[in-house]
Amino acid sequence: MSTGSDVVQNGPRNADVDTMLTGLRTACVLGIAASAFALTPPAMFAAPDVNQFVGIEYWLQDKSGLKLSEGTIAPGVRYALHIKSNSTGFLGVWTTADGTRWTPDYEGFPGHRVEAHSIYVVPGDFRKSSSPTDGSVVILFARSQTEQVKTSEDALRKLSRLKPALFSEPGATGSTFIFHRDGGQPAVEIAVTR
Repeated sequence: MSTGSDVVQNGPRNADVDTMLTGLRTACVLGIAASAFALTPPAMFAAPDVNQFVGIEYWLQDKSGLKLSEGTIAPGVRYALHIKSNSTGFLGVWTTADGTRWTPDYEGFPGHRVEAHSIYVVPGDFRKSSSPTDGSVVILFARSQTEQVKTSEDALRKLSRLKPALFSEPGATGSTFIFHRDGGQPAVEIAVTR
């Protein structure tokens, strides 16, 4: 007695059936991947499945309230740094010039807890770096506090490991979106300093 799977495997149309099933599987996988990559960063930022598209949006803001990206800020002018995540998690912000961490600890551990879609304004103000020796700001976001690091050097090393899977896109209002292609930590180094 044969089972239903034996009939399909041994039947006269097994090559046709296999070809058809392979084509359907491929179409489904490609359709899912295409729909994920068809989303723009603003749409990914608002996507309900935040486990798939964890990201941050950041911008510099002048005294008039205008949102600007690091590429459009003027030298010598002071700006506030705003960071928003699309998921609840832990945020770390460091300056590389002196290693200062600009986010408070949460329950005695590194990483400031932020709620999804809340805006964190980094204390103080920032200006455009005029040379590499001025340093920069490193932003690291994680859903888990265990993914955070303690120092700016550790943050730079982690950013280096994450960088191949990160992508960014300018927002329509002067902000920048950062996402990790595989759902990992979004991180960025921006050319501003104290």
